[in-house]
Amino acid sequence: HLVREHQQARVLLASLVAHGPDESTIESLADLMTRHMADEEEHLIPFVREHLPADTGPVSVILAEHDAHRELLVELRRAPDAALIHRFADLISSHFAKEEEVILPYAERRLRGQP
Repeated sequence: HLVREHQQARVLLASLVAHGPDESTIESLADLMTRHMADEEEHLIPFVREHLPADTGPVSVILAEHDAHRELLVELRRAPDAALIHRFADLISSHFAKEEEVILPYAERRLRGQP
């Protein structure tokens, strides 16, 4: 379901990039991302953290990026503009790629008992 939420966020961001700031779309994106990050931090990260160091590597990067995303979401809600939307879209794109190419495949391998 995490990848499905990534896709939902991509659709919302594409709409914001194409059409500019829209309060409803920003709220939908902020709500989705807030729930998504909390879910990852409650379930995915603790599982991965059992097998990878938390203070270095992918786990620390993902958590630091979550903090940055939360700050940007506050800014988007307060004073959205095209530059901020593009900045957030770029950061989210890079973040999702890390999760989909590194964190999630690693977690899936661990769930199957593979290293």
